[in-house]
Amino acid sequence: MKVLYIVSDNRSGSTLLQHLLALQPGVVALGEIHRLDQMVKANEPCACGQPLSQCPFWAKVASHAGLPLNEISTRPSFRLLRSDHGHIISRRALKYGLGSLAHKLLVNDHRALANCFAIYHAASEITGKQVVIDASKAPHHFLHLYMEDKPLFFPIFLIRDGRGVVWSKMKRTGIGAAKAAKVRRTLH
Repeated sequence: MKVLYIVSDNRSGSTLLQHLLALQPGVVALGEIHRLDQMVKANEPCACGQPLSQCPFWAKVASHAGLPLNEISTRPSFRLLRSDHGHIISRRALKYGLGSLAHKLLVNDHRALANCFAIYHAASEITGKQVVIDASKAPHHFLHLYMEDKPLFFPIFLIRDGRGVVWSKMKRTGIGAAKAAKVRRTLH
């Protein structure tokens, strides 16, 4: 099994890309696994149109993974650490080269990462498809998963012209250009 992880900003076309990729044989698209727990709690609709909490596919995946769908945690929590010199080490440490050391120090909830892996494997086994697409987009989430099992993950960096992203955010949410330009995914 392989996981194609889409890393991008919001409103960049990740939904379209995952649907196009899922048309290929042997590929299953799972949407934004990073937000799965939030989407279940908010009773957001699945791609099939049913609320996630009532979707037969997700019920099967959760059961196969041994995880109660309404209690799945897929977003790891982080803790701030102080270095020997008193500086705060945050998730930005991953961006600036501390790599696997920062990953081991900063991820406070390895259960959430384990849940993501269980979901990937369950979806692959249930569908019989060897390529799983996670369209979470979140760079920090991808980095933590990647550090757990590098050979499993293949990132797809989806980049859309910033003007299009800003325009799409403005059109969808009604916010102004200045705010839309600042709202983006980062490695906080």
